[in-house]
Amino acid sequence: MNYENPHQLELAIIGQVLNDSAALQIPEIRALKPEHLRHHSGVWSAILDIAAAGGDPSLTALASHVGRVGWPTYIGVADLPSLTAYSAPLRELPAAAQVILGAYRRDRAMHAGGDLQRSLADPEADHLAAITGAQASLTELIGLAPRDSTRSIADNVGPALERLLNPRAYRGVTTGIPGWDSVLGGWKPGTLNILAARPSMGKSLLMGQLAQAAAQGDAKGPARALMFTLEDSPETLQMRVLCRMAGVAIDHDREPTREEAQRLRNKEEAFERFRPYWLVDEEHTLDGIISACWRQHAIAPLGLVLIDQLSHISADAPRTRADNRNQVYGYIAKTLKREVAKRLGVPVILASQLSRDVVRRADNRPDLTDLRDSGELEQDADTVTFIHRPEYYDKNDSPGTAELLVRKNRNGATKDVTVWASMRKFKFWQDAL
Repeated sequence: MNYENPHQLELAIIGQVLNDSAALQIPEIRALKPEHLRHHSGVWSAILDIAAAGGDPSLTALASHVGRVGWPTYIGVADLPSLTAYSAPLRELPAAAQVILGAYRRDRAMHAGGDLQRSLADPEADHLAAITGAQASLTELIGLAPRDSTRSIADNVGPALERLLNPRAYRGVTTGIPGWDSVLGGWKPGTLNILAARPSMGKSLLMGQLAQAAAQGDAKGPARALMFTLEDSPETLQMRVLCRMAGVAIDHDREPTREEAQRLRNKEEAFERFRPYWLVDEEHTLDGIISACWRQHAIAPLGLVLIDQLSHISADAPRTRADNRNQVYGYIAKTLKREVAKRLGVPVILASQLSRDVVRRADNRPDLTDLRDSGELEQDADTVTFIHRPEYYDKNDSPGTAELLVRKNRNGATKDVTVWASMRKFKFWQDAL
């Protein structure tokens, strides 16, 4: 995208909004007013009117605005497709909006300065009024400048103190496993959390269980969870949930007993309680995932985002990173943390695989160096948890048990959490068998 061409930048923003209205949820885009767009103010005004009326901005919706007051005369119905000739990745739109605002501020400031200069050159003009007018114009422009995020460390200490004195009141979204909640304090807003394991260790199973725990909720109530199922199909996810709720173990070479079948049928209605709180999506591109998160968060606030898994996400990484898988994964993680976790204020759980090095180790217990092709994940993640099932390597070693190894916890201790595990019942749990 050419950041030196305001005309192209405006079209890139308009094109992306018409392709995906989630772009309007970006604060920098929402802040753009029609007068800020020098070349397409009438089109932008129509888009904002459509959105304000609860509509979805599209070429079809714009067609009804052609010819109205304020609409550019050089754009007819046949010309509307040209508005989508340019588009930009969602992550680049905030910067594009700032460039457009910068150009608007510069033009307005030069105009105000020119008016003041002409007034001061006129001996009969009211110089004080001219200076006051210029001052008012420039003060207005200061309000459009990028927000100054600098503040004193002494400002507003109360909330930080309250979190220390009453930590239970600030627990995040529950994991559904008490010992894990005790270590992490739940999934905290704005954090990137890595869940990693070797293939077939139970990673996807646990990701689904975490989404279910969030949707079921705890004493604080349910949290709206959006899960990207890049590893398994939604149908597979549904089968696992049914078995987990009914307590039925699945063997692919036998049909369930009559009693098991009835228990499974009885749980079908229980799915209705998940309808508003558990969403699934099979989008696999980085921009598509971000767009889906913003769109759903605009409909109703999200409480948790889960992505299973990192290696299945496709992304247009910068050229300097594109040939290095480690850097690509790091780029994906950084972008998800910035554009989803931080911008929306929701916790993100990202599943990742471990390298084969852990298999060669005598005790097979993973550590942070085993994050596969993704050393940058360690520095970007707020928490890192590994799944370790001894019976994965030796069927006679502690069968039916697993450990959740918390190896990084930015705001707390690291600890091993012992749990029961059944791959046939699709469940990790801590209560008695």
